[in-house]
Amino acid sequence: MAYSKNAVRKLHMNDAAVPQALPQRRAVVRRLPVRQKRKKPQSRNAALFKRGVIAVGILFLLCFNIYSRVEISETQNAIADCNEQLEMLDSESVRIEMELENKVSYENLEEQAQALGMKKKSKTQVKYIDSSGEDSVQILSD
Repeated sequence: MAYSKNAVRKLHMNDAAVPQALPQRRAVVRRLPVRQKRKKPQSRNAALFKRGVIAVGILFLLCFNIYSRVEISETQNAIADCNEQLEMLDSESVRIEMELENKVSYENLEEQAQALGMKKKSKTQVKYIDSSGEDSVQILSD
């Protein structure tokens, strides 16, 4: 009997236990939420440097604040001292003006003149000069 090669092959293939292909499952595709790119973590030295700069800045501001308050306090003390000195000089000025008024007053002047032996003028002691004429002076004898 003659067999054809193709027929043998078909038989051979049917006889052989060919594993049946399992029914294919459909793959479930889920889309995950898109992750945002993470920032590169700073190195430890950079973070410490940043904190150090901030701390130095805060320390500088604190020292400047204290210094300015000290300067303001010293200026206010100087102003208070000057105001006290001004009040003292004003009171001394008033005292000196009062003393001057007492010395120049007419009654004081009259008392001082009498103490020195001076007397009031009499009418015979007064001589009048006529200056309406030429620019010359004449001495009149008594």
